[in-house]
Amino acid sequence: MRILDYIKMAFLNLRRQKLRTFLTIIAVVIGAVAVLSLVSLGSTVKTVFMQQMESMGALTEILVSNQGEGGGSDNGPFAESEAEQIGSKDTKIDDDIVKKISKIEGVKSATPVISIWDVQGMKRVSEKKTYATRVEGISKDQKIKLMAGNTFKKNDERSIIIGNPMVKALKFKDVNDALGREVELVTRPDYRGAGSAITLDYTMKQMRKSKTLDMSQIKKRSHLKAKIIGVLPPGPKAENNYVPIGWARKMRVRTEYNFDFDSSKVMVTRWDNIDEEGYDGISVEAQSPGRVKKIANKIKKDFGFSTFTVQDIIQGILSILSIVQTVLGLIGAIALLVAMIGIVNTMFMSIYERTREIGVMRATGATRKAIRRLFTVEAATIGFLGGAIGVLLTFGLRYIGNIYVNNAMKSEGLGVSNIITIPLWLILAILAFTTVLGILAGIAPAFRAAKMDPVEALRYE
Repeated sequence: MRILDYIKMAFLNLRRQKLRTFLTIIAVVIGAVAVLSLVSLGSTVKTVFMQQMESMGALTEILVSNQGEGGGSDNGPFAESEAEQIGSKDTKIDDDIVKKISKIEGVKSATPVISIWDVQGMKRVSEKKTYATRVEGISKDQKIKLMAGNTFKKNDERSIIIGNPMVKALKFKDVNDALGREVELVTRPDYRGAGSAITLDYTMKQMRKSKTLDMSQIKKRSHLKAKIIGVLPPGPKAENNYVPIGWARKMRVRTEYNFDFDSSKVMVTRWDNIDEEGYDGISVEAQSPGRVKKIANKIKKDFGFSTFTVQDIIQGILSILSIVQTVLGLIGAIALLVAMIGIVNTMFMSIYERTREIGVMRATGATRKAIRRLFTVEAATIGFLGGAIGVLLTFGLRYIGNIYVNNAMKSEGLGVSNIITIPLWLILAILAFTTVLGILAGIAPAFRAAKMDPVEALRYE
């Protein structure tokens, strides 16, 4: 007989016991849905992760820092665990270095970064509660993705781009409500940069009040007002807050008042931290993700600076996600193995019920091989139908899931949609896997049916 004839007979025989066949197929469906859903979940997480990294420009970004100025967790924008510290303490990052790096082949842009460590928190002008935050000064040329608002312009100074979590923390209705509002940056008590509350007049008053000539002990937190012009989207950089680099540089110019005993006068000294020690880092954008590693290595070799890229850690993250995806798939496969046992049970029950039929088939010339093929095809059909129905059901669940996820993403301001996907390879794999499971489950029953003695089978009541 042709394979098509076996398939037709398999469908006819399965229809005899509709309820039993239905329950067996349902077990396979549950297993197929479990595997498809869990593996697709892992695949979706990887896809969303990569989309977020790409949309934020993280895949083409290289963060450059100087050991001793930018390499330490307390002295620069990048912690030591995040970058290989190989730079020279004596080499400062200045405009000349930034210009040289921007001319490296494959570099799209290079802009300096200033970390404002004196700013410890942010609050609304009308509120008392202060929220801990970190602030960096960036150039107007640095490309950053915004959820709302605009990036810095040439003459912007007392303006700020806030991170997405600050919108909720500062109790704004939404990102649009935050735009144009004023906030206050709260500094350390010993902050003496631009806008410091420790002015000469304040210092003299405190000297008279405390009756001391040690001006370094005079402290007061400053509240620097800034206008919100933009909001960052959720993502890897959502915790950052940015101010124009010109204002940031002024914040790092420290003004000191010291009493000169010889002249009995107050001496004013100013120390430009950036001019003396250089920028805290450089944000370098490569023309493509494929050029990132080569550029980073060249910067290390030619300038002796440390570099950090997302690509340094992304492979490790993807490997972990792949392991999680495999574990989830194995969990779903357990359900399919249970369904396999159900198929074995169904096929043995079918053999006992059709013993006389098997005897008639053997007596009329059917070979043992034909009997084996018939029952094997029946088991394979159960597996295939269960897999096919599982695929269709999973597509329905995916459609419903994407509706809810899209609404959630939209409310969070994320520019991604229909993130739940089922790869074609997974669909084909699950159909093949359930069919093979059916075949394996039908081997033992099929051989048992083929070994039956025709005479004994015809006598069976």
